[in-house]
Amino acid sequence: MAVGHPVWLWRDGASSTTETVSLAGVTLNMTAKHQSTTYDMGDGARVTCTASTPWVAGAQPPGSPSPDCGHVYSRPGKYTISATHHWQLSWSAMGQSGTLPMSNASSTAVTVGELASVVIER
Repeated sequence: MAVGHPVWLWRDGASSTTETVSLAGVTLNMTAKHQSTTYDMGDGARVTCTASTPWVAGAQPPGSPSPDCGHVYSRPGKYTISATHHWQLSWSAMGQSGTLPMSNASSTAVTVGELASVVIER
């Protein structure tokens, strides 16, 4: 990563998942739907995204910003990026139903450097 260069942010995995469990004559249906992801970029910036496009090498020109979820660092340094994924859990069992918010988090450390160039005139 480099100062001034767009960083693409995205979440791998399905946008929703459904499970059904039956035990002792009771069936529980649960569906978890991804709502958003909030990234703490480690430089004071927070980015919340409801959609994200994975970066694929060669699929877009170098230096292209993400179409829906990204960040640009303005200073070099070591940063910890924390991602909190927000979910809506819907459930039903025995004629009852409801929704619950859920979240899970992960983090990674990154180093942001500077790009420099030298022009030599002859």
